[in-house]
Amino acid sequence: MTDTQANVGEHLLVDDFVLNSKVFCGSTLQVTAPYGYVYGGVLQAGNLILLPNVGLPGTKETKSDKVSEEKSEPHTIIEVGITTNNRKQFNELQKLTDTSLQSLQDNLTEIDTILEQLEDGGWNEEKIETLSEFETEAEKNVISAFTNLRKRESHIEIKDLNRISNGGVVFITGKILTGTVINVRRSRFNVPATATDKAYSFDENGIKFNSCKELLKNYQQYFFRMPA
Repeated sequence: MTDTQANVGEHLLVDDFVLNSKVFCGSTLQVTAPYGYVYGGVLQAGNLILLPNVGLPGTKETKSDKVSEEKSEPHTIIEVGITTNNRKQFNELQKLTDTSLQSLQDNLTEIDTILEQLEDGGWNEEKIETLSEFETEAEKNVISAFTNLRKRESHIEIKDLNRISNGGVVFITGKILTGTVINVRRSRFNVPATATDKAYSFDENGIKFNSCKELLKNYQQYFFRMPA
């Protein structure tokens, strides 16, 4: 993935690399190849990010590179946490769902009334036409309500995982290059020196980091898996 801007509802899997791209996804993001990497741009996920390396492959950091990185703008920004926009979307879905369900209930009431009138008064072309219109509208409201309910369920799952992960975790199993910025729950951490095997998560004092391999065992189940 190169020079790409992507917005994904729930989970994103990338085979090998993400280069100079802006990627946003609702729940989890992962680069699956062990030799894969990300460099440049912004990667944002609601809950979990799993990466093999941050930085271009085959590059070795020198002392002058480190000084340059510290003075320059960050080359890669990696962020987890539910954004204000995500919360607004959830509230809007709730409103849309309620509206669709109420409209459906109104349609069904009208349909029942017309059916009763037809039973009492016999065949009426105008009422049959009105009945057909209400049935069509009811069908549209059923589809709309079902679609919004499914999206709302996805948002609820995302919020539940966010609670479990205390705002989200960034896992980097390999190299993390100096100059990388890690944001968790609006707390910021600038990687001061090239490191390996780190998991960045939220702490009351800011962002803490642990061994990636150990903490990942607790969260591996939440990442999307391709069907066998």
